[in-house]
Amino acid sequence: MYAILYVVAFLVTLIIFSTTRLESKKKIVVVGIIFGLFALMMTPRDGSTLDIVRYYNDLNTIRMFRANSSISNTISYISSMGSSNIAGMENGSTYGSVPVMVAVMLLCSYFSNHWLLFITGFLDVFCVMLLINKVANQHNDRKPLLVGSALFLSLFIFIAAISGIRTNIVGTIFSVTYYYLLDDPNWRKTRIFLIISVAITLIHPFALVLVCIALLVRIFQKNKYSTLIIGALVLGFSTFQVYLLSIISKLSFIPFFASISYKSTQYIGDAATIIAGSKVQIFRSLVRLAVFVGIFIVSKYAVRESKIPKSYQRMVGIFICFTVGTITSQVIFSRSVTILLLLMVPYLAEIPYWNVRENHVYKLGTALFLVFIFGFALVSLADNLRAGVTYCYMSF
Repeated sequence: MYAILYVVAFLVTLIIFSTTRLESKKKIVVVGIIFGLFALMMTPRDGSTLDIVRYYNDLNTIRMFRANSSISNTISYISSMGSSNIAGMENGSTYGSVPVMVAVMLLCSYFSNHWLLFITGFLDVFCVMLLINKVANQHNDRKPLLVGSALFLSLFIFIAAISGIRTNIVGTIFSVTYYYLLDDPNWRKTRIFLIISVAITLIHPFALVLVCIALLVRIFQKNKYSTLIIGALVLGFSTFQVYLLSIISKLSFIPFFASISYKSTQYIGDAATIIAGSKVQIFRSLVRLAVFVGIFIVSKYAVRESKIPKSYQRMVGIFICFTVGTITSQVIFSRSVTILLLLMVPYLAEIPYWNVRENHVYKLGTALFLVFIFGFALVSLADNLRAGVTYCYMSF
């Protein structure tokens, strides 16, 4: 049933975007609600290892505590909880380090657990479609909506994104706000972006990487060599990560940095206790990275009049370097590849405008790469459907 309903939602999305009866932003809201409702019906199978199971356990605990205590006490209680309810994690990884997530968990405790999935599914798809729609409006064409949404919904690992909650939420919100707010040197927009950045960083600390790269691009935007220099630096992440974490550990008296420091001991180094998963998963991430890098490079030469802002292009280029630099840290690498798909959304939307005329060899190579991209998207869609059927069932 999962596979059937996802395909139906996929096709309905394309049908909605192919019509002209509704204003584009209303269409995006409708599509967001469709996937929110789809997520709402997802229920983990017994014995499932999906992250959402731990969030559900936390919500159940919060709900019971709230029933017998005041709101202020409940907020304090949530802030002291281990983020996955595992004994021993309260010393370094608590909701207290991400207060915006405290508010989300408190709000969701008033409703059924499944509404947390609705919020996640709606925000993930809504933000991405808003970004694709921006590109479509820039080109004054409907093709980016159709092609961009079809490719994204095929490449998007829906079951992992929805169950993981935070990573994709901060990635989608960051991508759309950066694209909308930092497309020109306007400090008023920059201030709004900073406010949103603080909020998403207090949902998931990994957003700090995105925000730092965005600010570096913004600060050094007039230096044409800055992208190369910053890219080269983050490419060596595995080399200087020890020194960076040493600095962060000295700030451990602040809960936010204490959480990062604690997590780093789990994710980084030979003594890491959490790894990305099987060799198949690592190989999948490497292939996805190669595809995204290919799209990024080809777009530079194949799109005659790209509407993607230069600052956004520089930010994506630097994040690609960062992702390559994290290959030795399995969890961070896997998470970076996940975020990279969200950043690549404008490039997916501009694929209909790939056109190389000067050289027949380049034109043939571009055509073959296009065939590969759509073939890879189909394989990814099939794998996503398989994963969804394996790990959850639909409850009505």
